[in-house]
Amino acid sequence: MDFGLSEEQRLLEETIRRYLDTEAPITRVREIVETTTGHDRSLWEGLAELGVAGILVPEEHGGSGLTLLDAAVAAESLAWAAAPAPSLGTAVMAPVALASSGTPGQRDEWLPKVASGETCVGVAATELFSVHEDAGVRLEGGLLHGKALFVVDAGAADVFLVPLPGESLALVGRDAPGLAIELLTTVDRTRRVAELCFQGVAADDWIGGEGAAAEGIARMLDAGRVALAADLLGAS
Repeated sequence: MDFGLSEEQRLLEETIRRYLDTEAPITRVREIVETTTGHDRSLWEGLAELGVAGILVPEEHGGSGLTLLDAAVAAESLAWAAAPAPSLGTAVMAPVALASSGTPGQRDEWLPKVASGETCVGVAATELFSVHEDAGVRLEGGLLHGKALFVVDAGAADVFLVPLPGESLALVGRDAPGLAIELLTTVDRTRRVAELCFQGVAADDWIGGEGAAAEGIARMLDAGRVALAADLLGAS
């Protein structure tokens, strides 16, 4: 039994690394991480053309419909070049949550935008597995209130995926009234995270509800952990 990568997976790895060698040498990476958002949209759109953004998006929604192992290969390759790309939230966690718990209409609307590189998704998942004082987002009168910490891919995000008590997910636009975004400085300057403060924020869309998103949330967290482990391997 062969436990190595397939020929297609090695080709994916080589393709991403060749692209990053040309488009994101370390000098360019240093320039990108010094910007306010730490994000270069043209670099991400180029990676999307290679299939990175849509690697876990089903083919009927414009993606490749590949496996989590393929996503791990891509994550390792991106980290090998220290590429400041919003892959963890946008290419891994958000597609898994949408594919698992989104309605057909929601999948039709959001997944093609993710696969094409048009839309980047930040994920506010920290409060699902860690407790911080005064943190957590709640729903009051149909509006979001509270605080989310260490939100993944926040610098690049056009929308944020926000898990809520009761196992539902809200999609909130970056420019939503009442939403304040504070970008944070961490050890990893290539992955910009943020603190989100919600003061009566209306969601653009809701995924699941009354426990309907439980499976999607669990799969999203598992996929994120696998991709992050691959990221650390590539960086090493």
